Amino acid sequence: CRDLSYRDFVQRYMRPNRPVVILGLTDDWKSRRLWQTKDGRPNMEDIRKEFGNDISPVYKQQRAGFSPVRPVSRDMSVAEYADWWKHRDNNDEVLLYLKDWKFLAVHPDSNAYEWPIYFRDDWLNQAMGNAYKLSVCRFVLS
Repeated sequence: CRDLSYRDFVQRYMRPNRPVVILGLTDDWKSRRLWQTKDGRPNMEDIRKEFGNDISPVYKQQRAGFSPVRPVSRDMSVAEYADWWKHRDNNDEVLLYLKDWKFLAVHPDSNAYEWPIYFRDDWLNQAMGNAYKLSVCRFVLS
């Protein structure tokens, strides 16, 4: 990502609607240094200690992948999610997906990560006729 300007991203990928994999976006994020283990996994114990009281939607997802049925969600504390994460079985058919945690709304001064320049404009919403309004960033642990 250090060599890909926003202008190049728009001209080479967004306008022609071409897929792109952008590497290096998270290399300098504080969240990677503080909340990721050396093997690249989330450090759920530190996340639990720092944000355990936060509440977020958690979705039940089938391991098998896409389903025409909308996933079931419920609110869960980050501590409860961290407990599930710690005791989960890698063979479980049902997974829990912590999604839409309003992290920046609750922790605006955290400086945990920087919104990538390629996604700062809400161009997808504009293309969809403003059907969706981007209000806060997502911080996703999966």
